[in-house]
Amino acid sequence: MQKKIKIGVVGITGRMGMLLGDGIKKSNRYELSAAISRENFSELDRAFQESNIMIDFSSPLILENVLRSSLKCPRPLVICTTGWQETGEIQDLLSQLKKMIPVIVCSNTSIGANLQMYLVKKMAKILPTTFDVDILEKHHRNKVDIPSGTAMQLAKEVQAALGPEVMIGHPPMTHGPRPAGRIEMNSQRSGQLPGDHEVTFTSDLEQISVRHIAYNRELFAAGAIRICDWITNVSPLPGRYSMFDVLGLNEDSK
Repeated sequence: MQKKIKIGVVGITGRMGMLLGDGIKKSNRYELSAAISRENFSELDRAFQESNIMIDFSSPLILENVLRSSLKCPRPLVICTTGWQETGEIQDLLSQLKKMIPVIVCSNTSIGANLQMYLVKKMAKILPTTFDVDILEKHHRNKVDIPSGTAMQLAKEVQAALGPEVMIGHPPMTHGPRPAGRIEMNSQRSGQLPGDHEVTFTSDLEQISVRHIAYNRELFAAGAIRICDWITNVSPLPGRYSMFDVLGLNEDSK
């Protein structure tokens, strides 16, 4: 019998951490080697030592600690935590790590959500710049970051296609006509919505919409396991990667 690959999870007691832990336990290929929460956070270094792959589904507040532990014991690292800024110490640590190990940064591990990002980027390149671009995201009332990491990534994909002069607007406009060259963003926090992102391109003549709705959070856990499959099958070189690389959608790498 083939030896199972050991996966460590940081943030195991969170919504996604628990689902991912369950998915790993049901897998024939992987085993949960370390489960880190606030209660045993002091064992973070040990978790890296005992795992083949580490997945972070924790909090922006402890991401720096996760990166420092990764430097001490480099393992392929999957960062699924959202709401953090790539500045200062975080930026420096990531720059060091990507020279040592594959670092996969994913604000959303859903396959469908990443296909949405891919389509939105394509549309932004093809459609005239006169189209207004709007992003509406909806999540459960307890979600901390506004806008969501996925909404920000969608906006950045559009911005990358249209040019850095295009502004990402959040909070939304108040009074007066809509300024040109602005990606408008709106957020809703209600009930137990797991995730709904819609991007619309609107001209004077037509509107095109690309929407992704997550009905069950298990899809995010399945996506994280898909990343582990990619790491195991491809054995990527040290560097920084995204779900586009995992799904073979990153044209820049071809």
